[in-house]
Amino acid sequence: MRIALLWLFAVMACGSYLSAEDRFARLLYGPSTDVVGPIRKESAGEMTIYDLRSLQEKTFPSSKILKLEKDLTDDQAVKYVGLPPIVAYRISERSVEFNKSGQATGKIAQVTPTAVYVAMGTKQGVRVGQKLSVFRPGTEIRDPDSGKVLARERPKVAEIEVFEASEAFCKGRLVGGLEIALHTGDEVDGEVTRFMIGVLPITDEAGVESVGGNALREQIVTALVKQDVPVVERSQLSKVLNEELLQNSRGWFDPAQAQVFGKQLGANMVVVGKVTSAGSAVEAHVRLVNVGTGQILLTVSGTLKEDVSTPLSAGKAIATGNLKELMDRARSARLSERKALIKEIADTKSPMAAQFLAEEMLTKDPFTTSDALVSMGPVAADALVKVIDTGDFHQRVTAMRTFSKVATAKHIPFLKKLLSDIHLKSEAERAIKRIQNYSN
Repeated sequence: MRIALLWLFAVMACGSYLSAEDRFARLLYGPSTDVVGPIRKESAGEMTIYDLRSLQEKTFPSSKILKLEKDLTDDQAVKYVGLPPIVAYRISERSVEFNKSGQATGKIAQVTPTAVYVAMGTKQGVRVGQKLSVFRPGTEIRDPDSGKVLARERPKVAEIEVFEASEAFCKGRLVGGLEIALHTGDEVDGEVTRFMIGVLPITDEAGVESVGGNALREQIVTALVKQDVPVVERSQLSKVLNEELLQNSRGWFDPAQAQVFGKQLGANMVVVGKVTSAGSAVEAHVRLVNVGTGQILLTVSGTLKEDVSTPLSAGKAIATGNLKELMDRARSARLSERKALIKEIADTKSPMAAQFLAEEMLTKDPFTTSDALVSMGPVAADALVKVIDTGDFHQRVTAMRTFSKVATAKHIPFLKKLLSDIHLKSEAERAIKRIQNYSN
């Protein structure tokens, strides 16, 4: 099926905003001219609306308003302006609210053998991974003549790192190896980290990136930037994805997994989504997840209109039609052309492509093909298992170096079997440790 995704959404009934934010309005001031957005001001003589298309407030005299639709849900607004502007606006509302928190201050509520409970949480801007300073109120410093309090001793006695955060409180552990006896009532301060949003790749149901998903993701990022919302840089996102997240691409849409990925990105919230085919239509489903709590804050779904001129997924099209041709060209291509072909083959993320690259890694240009296999994630791991199982000594060692970077939790039994092989043991141990650390 060949379709071009034009980001004009026909909204699905399942989408809704889960908080009690202001609803939108649609104001028609011409036969086919409208403004959609939240109402900023309304009086008997005029109305001001924040236009989600131009991102500007527009004021209209009542005499110019031909039609007014109030109390539009997010779903209904998506029908007129598309999904990205709605997602970006809702996130911008939360970023403003978050940044008003300023410096987080609170007190230790309880100390247990496993955690330090602090009476401040995500509502004050605290997030998982943040370090908080613990202070103990000391003696007052007074003017010797007037007796007026000039200052108060407030020594820093410890530092804790937050490992769990909810709206009203957080839990942390002592850092720095200090054996300090913390007390209930000790004061806790923390610089609130600037709001940061991560937009993860939007994939299909199989966890494969598509032209449609990538286009939607880029439009959401663009809309967020226009709303002055800080977004995790592409370089940082790519680094984390290449190192860890590619191995779990099918779990991106799951709130618990999105929470884990968001922590690695240093984001406060993450946008996740998937595109699915329904006959000749393509549906997009997007969620906003709070990294600190795992709570789904926003969910919107929409049906994308189609055009028969462009494929939904370049990767799928290549995998089903042109992959064999690409592989034949790669076998005989010069080095400069070969690198581009190898990347194109890897982008399909298909088992056939992974098997081809695994074999090529053993005979030609191992560095380029190894990097390409790593970018494919779990699909590559399955192909490399076959090489490690059946190859000769040199082939097994070469494949193992790449396999250790892409193996996932399901490969741990296989990795444990390799611990008995003196030549593969160190890579197997490294892979097991990486997977276990990621899971924790």
